[in-house]
Amino acid sequence: MPRLESPDDTDWSNVANSLIPLGRGSGLEAAIRLRDRLVALANEYAPKAARVDLVMLRRDTHLLINPAKRHRESAWLILDRLHQAALASVRAEITSGDGIRKVRLDRSELAAKLVSLTKEAAAVVVTGESGVGKSALALLGLAAASKADPDSLQIFCVNLRHIPQKPVEFEATLGGPLPTLLQELSAPRRLLVIDGADAVIEGMEHAFRHLVDAAKETEMAVVAVTSKESAAAVRSPLIERFAGGVTECGIPTLTDAEIAEIGETFAELRRLYANPQSREVLRRLVVVDLLVRGRVHDVPLSDADAMREVWSGLVRRREMSDKGSPDAREFALLRLAELDLIGGDRLEVMSRIDSTALDGLRQDGLLRTSPSDPFRIGPEFAHDEVRRYALARLLLAERSPVSRIKAAGAPRWSLSAARLACQEHLALPNTAGTPLRGRFAALQGSFAELVKAGHGARWEDVPTEALLTIANPSAVLRDAWPGLLADQRAGIRRIARLVDQRLRDDNGIVDIVAVEPVVTLLLDDSTPWRSGDDAKGLLRSWLRAHVATNTPAGNPLRVLLRDRLVEACAAADRRFAKKQAALAAKRAARTPEEIERERRFEEKHGWAVPEIRRRRKRPGIPHEITSEIVLELLGLLGPDLGHEGEAILRRVARDAPSWLAPAVDDFFASRALALFGQSLLAHLTEAYYVDDEADGSDSLCDGVRGHRRRSLSDPFAAWHLGPFMSLLQVDFRRGAKVLNRLLNHAAVIRAVGLARAIQGDQPAEDESVRAYETELEVAELEVTGERKLYVGDQHVWRWYRGTGVGPYPCLSALLALERACDQLVDSGVSLSRLTQVLFDGCENLAMVGLIVGLLVRHLEDADQLLDPYLAEPLIWHHEFARVANENSGFAADSEGLVAPERRGWSLNHVAMFLVLGATEERVAALRAVGATLVANARRQISQLLEQESKQAEDDHASFIEQQLMPVRAWASRLDRDMYEARQTSDGVYIQAAPPDDVVQGLAEANADMERTRQAI
Repeated sequence: MPRLESPDDTDWSNVANSLIPLGRGSGLEAAIRLRDRLVALANEYAPKAARVDLVMLRRDTHLLINPAKRHRESAWLILDRLHQAALASVRAEITSGDGIRKVRLDRSELAAKLVSLTKEAAAVVVTGESGVGKSALALLGLAAASKADPDSLQIFCVNLRHIPQKPVEFEATLGGPLPTLLQELSAPRRLLVIDGADAVIEGMEHAFRHLVDAAKETEMAVVAVTSKESAAAVRSPLIERFAGGVTECGIPTLTDAEIAEIGETFAELRRLYANPQSREVLRRLVVVDLLVRGRVHDVPLSDADAMREVWSGLVRRREMSDKGSPDAREFALLRLAELDLIGGDRLEVMSRIDSTALDGLRQDGLLRTSPSDPFRIGPEFAHDEVRRYALARLLLAERSPVSRIKAAGAPRWSLSAARLACQEHLALPNTAGTPLRGRFAALQGSFAELVKAGHGARWEDVPTEALLTIANPSAVLRDAWPGLLADQRAGIRRIARLVDQRLRDDNGIVDIVAVEPVVTLLLDDSTPWRSGDDAKGLLRSWLRAHVATNTPAGNPLRVLLRDRLVEACAAADRRFAKKQAALAAKRAARTPEEIERERRFEEKHGWAVPEIRRRRKRPGIPHEITSEIVLELLGLLGPDLGHEGEAILRRVARDAPSWLAPAVDDFFASRALALFGQSLLAHLTEAYYVDDEADGSDSLCDGVRGHRRRSLSDPFAAWHLGPFMSLLQVDFRRGAKVLNRLLNHAAVIRAVGLARAIQGDQPAEDESVRAYETELEVAELEVTGERKLYVGDQHVWRWYRGTGVGPYPCLSALLALERACDQLVDSGVSLSRLTQVLFDGCENLAMVGLIVGLLVRHLEDADQLLDPYLAEPLIWHHEFARVANENSGFAADSEGLVAPERRGWSLNHVAMFLVLGATEERVAALRAVGATLVANARRQISQLLEQESKQAEDDHASFIEQQLMPVRAWASRLDRDMYEARQTSDGVYIQAAPPDDVVQGLAEANADMERTRQAI
C-alpha cells in the first residue's frame, strides 16, 4: 500500500520511476509528465463515476506514452513485421536496370487528397488500373502523414496476401484476437490500410472481412487498395459494415506531363511518348518500370506489345545467360504461373526449377521471397503485372487461351491475363497455321462456353475487350463484323457497352484509337445513326473525343460522316418535297363541298388552338433533319462541318429553331461549333434560346427556351451548361452581344407578364411596359455617362447569382460570363474596356447587376469605375436584397472566382473600403458621389409624388426628407468626415456615424416598424 502521509513521497517517486519505460521521450522527466497526467485523469474520472479500461487510458494519455510499448509484445512483433513487409513490397521509384538512373514522381496532391478523405470517411476504397501506383501512393503517403503527425494519426498496414486465408489461423499465429491488439493503437485517428485487396476474388474474402470487422470494432478507419477489376467485390463488405461511410479515391493513370518528365531521365522512352498510341502504354507506372529495366528496343502499341518487349528484354534478357539461361528463366515464370492457376505440390514444382534462373529473376526484381512467410517454399511474383504476363504466356501455349482457364475453374483473378492472351492471339499474323478468317468468332465461342459452365457473364466480354485494344484491329474486326451484326447486333451492343465501361478516361472521354476502327466499319452504312442506340452512342462518343482533343479540320472519318449526313438530309428533302407536292395536288382537287366543311370545322373548333393562328408561318422542314441525333452529330463535326453542314444548321435556325437544342445546348457540340468559327455558334445560340414568338401573354412562357436535362441529377443552371462559355472564349465581344439580346428579351417578357398580372388580360402593347415603370420594372440609370432605361426588377438583378426567379439559360449565361470576365482580367484586359463591351446592347438590369458584382470583386483594380453605380439609389436597394439572398441555399457556386468572399459585401462595405483607402483627392470625389446619391433619390421621390399625390408642397417636403433618411445614411458611408475610430480591447474599431437627425429619424422609423410587428 502506498504511504500517502506527508512528507514521505517515496512511493510517489517510485511511481515515476516505474513509468520511465512507458513515457514518450527519455528519462525521468517524461515519466513524471505521464504520472501527473494519470493523476489528473483520476481526478476527472472519479466525479463522473467513469468505467476506465486500458484502451480508454491509452487514448487519454496518447501524447505522453511511448507508442512502441505494447502490452502484447510478441503479437505486435508479428504485426509490425506484416506492416514493414507491406511497406517494403511497394516501390515509389522507376529505376534503370543498372540502378543508376531513377525517377520519383511528385504525387503529393493525390496523397493529400487521400489523407483528407480518411478524415471524413469510415472507409476509403483506393482504386484504379493495375500498376498505376495505388499501393505506393496509399501506403507510403499515409505512412508519411503518420510520421509527420504521430500525435494525431497512427496507421497499421497489411497486405491481404501476406496473412493466412483462415482468420482462425491468423489469430492463432498472433496468439490472441486481432481487435484486442489493434485497440492498443491510441492516436485520435487510426487507420487500417489493406493493400492487395484484389485478393478478395482469390479466396481471401473471409480474411478481408475479418480485418474489416476488427477495424470497426476498434473504431479504426479502413483504407482498402484494389484494382478496378476487384473494386466491387472489395466495396461490398465495406458498405455492409460502414453503410454510407464508404467513399472512393480514384488514382488516375499517368498524365502526358508525367510521362514527359520520366522521358527526361529515360531517353529510350521518348520514341514511345512521341507516338499517341504507344503513349497510352506508358500510362501505368509498373509498365514503364518494366520497360525501362528491360531496356525497351521496339515501340509497343498495346499491352500485348509491351508484354512481348518485357518478356524479351527482362525475362529472356535479350538471350544473355549471365543470370540463368533464357529458357530456364522463362520456364521458371511459367511454372510459377501454372502453380498459382491450378495449384499443386509446391515442393515438387520448385524442385524442378533451375535455381540459377530463380536467383537471376530475384536479382532482376521479377520474383521475391515472401516477406510474411520466410519458410514459404520458393519465391513469389514481385508484382501482379509480372504474374499477369507469365500467366498470359502460359495460356498462349495452348491452341485456345481458354483451355487452361477452364481446367482451373476460371478463377476471377486470371481474367486480366486472359484478356492479354487474347490480345496476343488476335494479333497473330494471317498464316496457314493461324488463319485470320473466323479467328475472333472461334475465340468468342470458347469464352461463351465458360459462361455456359456457370463461371459468370464477365468472361464473355474478354475477347471483345482484347479486340478493341490490340494495336491494329482493323483486319480482325472486319472479318468479325458480320458476326457482330448477327443476333440483332448483339456484338455491336457489347462493343458499345465495353467502350462505355472500359475505354473512357477519368474525364469520361473515350479512347479515339480504340474506337476509330469500329467507327470506320459503322460508316460503311450510309445512315449508321439509324442502326440503333449503340451506333448512336459510339458515333457521339467518338466525335466528343475529337472535340476534347481539338482535332483540326481534315479528319477523313469526320468528313465521311458529314457527307453521309448531308446526303441523308438531301434525300429527306427530296422525299418531303414529293410529299408536299402530293398534298398540294390533293388540296387543289378538293370539291366546293369539302372546302366548306373544312371552313365550318375551323370556325367551330378554332377556339381550342388560338396560339396556332398567332404563330409565324415558317417553311416546312423534314423531321429527319430536325431529329436529335442528326443535329447533334452535325454540331459535333466541329471544324469538319463544312459549308454544307453549316447551311443545314442555319436552315434549322431559321425554320425550326426550337429543335436546335442537340446542336447548341450540348457542351461538346457547342464547343465543336465554336471551333468551326464563322460566327455560326452565336447565330444558333440566339436562334434557339430567344423565343421571338413569345409576347408575355402566356404565364408559363418566359420567352427563353430551356436547357435539355438528361437526368434528375443535372443542375438547372450552371456556368458549364449550354454554349455560353464556349461562345465567350472564342469571340467574347460577339458572345456578350448575344447574351445581352437574350437577357433583354427575357427581362421584357418578365416585365410584360407582370404588367399583365396587374392589369388583367389586355393586349401586349408598349403601354403595358410603360405603365409598369412605377413598380420599378424599368429603371432609369446613369451608369454609362447617359441616362438610359434598363428593364428588370430585383429578381432580374440577381440572375447572375442564381437567386432570382428567371429563365435558367439566362442564369447559366451570366454564370459563364462572370468566369470569362475573370479570365480576361487575369490576362490583362482592363475593367474599363471590359465593362464597355458588356454594356454594348445592354437594356436589362441583369447585366448591370453582374457588372456591379464584377467591380466589387475586383475593387482594387476598379479605380473610379464604381462611382456611377454608387450614385444610384436603386442599385443600393438591389444590392441589399441580393446580399440578403446569398444565404438562401440557391446561390450559385463561386468556387474558382476572384474574391468570392465579397459576395457577402453590401455597398456599405464597399463604400467603407473605398473611403478608408482613398487619397485626399479621392476622398472629395467620393463625398461628391454621396451628394449625387442623395440628389438622385430626392429627384426620384419628387417625381413619384408628382405622379401619384395631390398633397401640399409642404407635406411633400416633409415626406421627401423622411424618405431620404436611409439614403443619407448610405451617403455618409462615402464621407470620410463621418467616420470615427475608438480604441477597444480587440484593437481600433472604425465605423461611420451618420448625422444626428438621420440617426434619430431612422430610430423612430424602426420603433414604428417594431410596434407594427408586435401588433400583427
